[in-house]
Amino acid sequence: MQSKKFRGSILLVVVSLLLILSFGGYLMAYRSILGSKILANQLDNKEAFSIAEEALLTIEHKVIPYLSVDVFNSSCSNGYCFSGVDKELPQTCIINNTNYWQQAEYWQTEGYHQTLSLNYKKQQVTAKYIIDFLCYIPKNTDGPLADYSKITDMAMVFRITVLGINKNGMESMLQSIYKRDIL
Repeated sequence: MQSKKFRGSILLVVVSLLLILSFGGYLMAYRSILGSKILANQLDNKEAFSIAEEALLTIEHKVIPYLSVDVFNSSCSNGYCFSGVDKELPQTCIINNTNYWQQAEYWQTEGYHQTLSLNYKKQQVTAKYIIDFLCYIPKNTDGPLADYSKITDMAMVFRITVLGINKNGMESMLQSIYKRDIL
């Protein structure tokens, strides 16, 4: 009689241990899958950031040097935005600081942004960008005060906003403020 009770106790202990081990295995598998998803997301994020960074450098070196104030307007045509008054005259140029880049429609609607095609890790990727003209600042910040009536004493200031998009649709946005001497 005692032997049957003993066998029942052993069976209960073995089944309990099997349940605990199975649950532990399930938790380890779940954590492993979750870790893989987190790693994949981090890699996607890093890739989108790298694409945005590459696009920002390309724009700073290949687009900004050739822009004139004539292409900037309040309707943000083709991603060249100016919200203010007197963009041609440094002494009276005033910006209203409308942040076009914060409005989703400017990124989703063609004609409100530019698209840049890049070769990133042997594959074609795209980045979208908007450039805001932010008026003028003195060319030299150290030394005598700049004469705002002399265009040669001034530099143009731009805000470049880039939206990098990787092959999986992950997005990363970067901005820079760029000062360029007047040509």
